[in-house]
Amino acid sequence: MPHLLKALFAAPVAALAGALCDLALGRGALGGLEGAVSWGWWGVHLLSAHLVLAFSLAALLGAVAESWRRIDGPPPCSPAQAAAAWATAGVVLAVAGVLGGLGSGVVRGMANPLLAAVATGLLVAGATVGSALAVGPGAWRMSRRFLGRRAAPMKTLGAIVAACAGAALAGLAPRVEWGALPLGVAVAPCVTAATLLGVARRPPPAGLAAFAALLGVVGMGQALVGFPGDPAAGAALLDGPPLAGRMVLAGRSMLDRDGDGYSALLGGGDCDDTAPDVGPAAEEVPGNGVDDDCVDGDAPPAVPSPPSPPVAPLEPPPAAAGARPPNILFILVDTLRADHLGSWGYHRPTSPHMDRLAGESVRFARAYAQSPHTPRSIPSIFTSRLPSRIAFDGPRRSYPRLRDEAHTLAEVLRDAGYATVGVFSHFYWSAKRNVLQGFDVVDNADAKDLKGSNRDIAAPRIFKRFEAHLADLQERGAPWFLFVHYFEPHSTYLRHPPPHDFGKGWMDKYDSEIHFVDEWVGRTLGALEATPAADNTVIVLTSDHGEGNGEHGFKWHGQHLYDEVLHVPLLVKRPGGSPASVEGPVALMDVAPTLIELAGGAPPPAFEGRSLVGALAGGTPPSGPVRAELVSYPGWKESVSAVVDFPFKLLRNKTKNTWELFDLAADPREGKNLYRKRPEVAKRMRGLLAHRPAAATP
Repeated sequence: MPHLLKALFAAPVAALAGALCDLALGRGALGGLEGAVSWGWWGVHLLSAHLVLAFSLAALLGAVAESWRRIDGPPPCSPAQAAAAWATAGVVLAVAGVLGGLGSGVVRGMANPLLAAVATGLLVAGATVGSALAVGPGAWRMSRRFLGRRAAPMKTLGAIVAACAGAALAGLAPRVEWGALPLGVAVAPCVTAATLLGVARRPPPAGLAAFAALLGVVGMGQALVGFPGDPAAGAALLDGPPLAGRMVLAGRSMLDRDGDGYSALLGGGDCDDTAPDVGPAAEEVPGNGVDDDCVDGDAPPAVPSPPSPPVAPLEPPPAAAGARPPNILFILVDTLRADHLGSWGYHRPTSPHMDRLAGESVRFARAYAQSPHTPRSIPSIFTSRLPSRIAFDGPRRSYPRLRDEAHTLAEVLRDAGYATVGVFSHFYWSAKRNVLQGFDVVDNADAKDLKGSNRDIAAPRIFKRFEAHLADLQERGAPWFLFVHYFEPHSTYLRHPPPHDFGKGWMDKYDSEIHFVDEWVGRTLGALEATPAADNTVIVLTSDHGEGNGEHGFKWHGQHLYDEVLHVPLLVKRPGGSPASVEGPVALMDVAPTLIELAGGAPPPAFEGRSLVGALAGGTPPSGPVRAELVSYPGWKESVSAVVDFPFKLLRNKTKNTWELFDLAADPREGKNLYRKRPEVAKRMRGLLAHRPAAATP
């Protein structure tokens, strides 16, 4: 078996090449490595993972080479047969291109399913005939000319498959945001395989191969029982080279004994791999004698902290003074990070209208979303609960359904006599998600599907419908709650014409989207100001989450809990209130109880958020930490939890079993992990993260 032996001898060199490629394409998480021990363990684990990959690929490629040599012999297919295969492939590619370029747009615009089906059939037939006439003869002539007298069937088939794959990638390339993809996962194995094929012609000495094999066996053996050997080395491996980190996570999944998603081996962090209710994802139950979450042992029984002293408001809310309860205008701008607004110090003039509102409002400088993506952040805002405690059907689905028993802000206000109206244009606001319970009127006209919504310019349509509903509400005698959702600046970012244009780069277009939606926020505020209701209306402006720009190796949102996706603007303007800036951290789930108290009511016991009315009246926000969660879902398999007790922020990646501690005052970009350098702070923050207040039944 000469091909297999050559491939195995070439594996050490291929492993080194793959490891270097993996490292170059990773997030560069080497800043936490300190000293020779950390660097040594990191190198052992990285090379061990790639040696396993290289030897596996060597065995596979060697076996394929042997099989190829045996099955790719005589009798060859005739040039005519090979030419026919090439011509058929050309026709298929042409048909696919025609359908991809024309079919989706033509068929999607048809409301009648029967007509859409007929149109699809006609497109397929027409594309087939046209492509056969246009592509077939040329492919036939060219293949007959270049194939020669002999055509090996397997090689011909492989070449056709490779050509089809290349054409498909070329067609998809303009539609893919390549900078947001973990290319190391795909590129590093290709580099390893290519190195194997190149080096196998002149394999290294047998001694080198034997030493590499021994290193791989020893390294993986140690990793099974003692990974990571050094915490900094483990974190650098899991957060840096994308392929090696995923190999470790895949190994943990295979070695999980109790099915809870966590392993006791490979540093999985499961302190009892025989009990599915014990592990990193479990919630700690204080005083039960069990270390439920595998952090710092069993927590002692919680001692209730004394309530914060009440802050006397400078002026009572209108409802408390016997006046009509205030109207509420709630503007939610999707995917809006706070640090890209002028009122948060951004260097570009992206938000003149929102900045004007900030100058008239109480600006909460450090407001945090409880989830980094819409399907869990908006329900968290409406129910005032952490995402893991929301009453969902299918809580791990991409778009879970809110159960009927959940209490929402709109329900509480409706029961208090408010007219409740929601205005949007997006597929998320579907009745099947049940997040709109409590709204008397739901206006989601012209909503697109997922693909259409991402390139939709919806703000002008939404504003027109907002104006109509605002005029209708003026005719009613009841106070009203009007919720408006502007989807811009969610990706895909569109480059709007001047004056909104900031350039063609990733964040240039994001800023262009902000400036565009800011214009419509300004029109929304202007429409309200033109009505008599303006003097008795609470205005709230916030976002469900922010957006990543590669600051921590990620673009978009929904993959982590760093501040670029959690820190959002929060502005609250109340009748008769004075503008101010509140610096303490607050949570978006504090908004619902605040609005209910401003309306003269009391938040239901199921709400976990705290009212910010005292802060609106010139006091300080309620004391205590702010929490956030990334609950794993089909699009992202990692579970992460965070707690902010300013200036410190602690992140626990439960899936990777890694910890990060940041001083947000000294390091607002979260670039320096202090978890090992500040053990006393880390221990205190772990306690805050584990000891969450008891939750009432929704």
